[in-house]
Amino acid sequence: LDKRTELERYVGQIAALEQEVTCINAKLAEREQERQKLRESLSQAESGEEGVKSELSKELLRAAELREQQHSIEQRCGTLDAKVRAAEARMSPAKEAVTHCQARVEELRVELESAQAIADQAAEVVRHRVQAAKAEADEEANLSSQASACA
Repeated sequence: LDKRTELERYVGQIAALEQEVTCINAKLAEREQERQKLRESLSQAESGEEGVKSELSKELLRAAELREQQHSIEQRCGTLDAKVRAAEARMSPAKEAVTHCQARVEELRVELESAQAIADQAAEVVRHRVQAAKAEADEEANLSSQASACA
């Protein structure tokens, strides 16, 4: 009887353990489902990450291209600046020559105005002399005709 009670006790313990194992197996199945869901989520995240990495890679390449373009533009700007400075250096003597010529033109204009004023005065003197000579010739002609009339 003792052995039988002991056996029943063992059977009860085994039944309790089987229930516990069933419960544990159910929990394991749930955990496996959770793990599967996590794997799927991880897979999606990884594929999303790959997409992000791909986009990032494209953006990095584009940024590198833009840096190269910027560098090229900066070099061209430097070349253009040097050309502008060289052209300005070449133009400096020309600017000085133009300034000198403008000053000389102004001097000549003043001289021309002065010469024009002298020419105008001379023309006025000549006009007066011509008028005086004409008046004198008219007077002589008048006197000559009076003398002829008296004779």
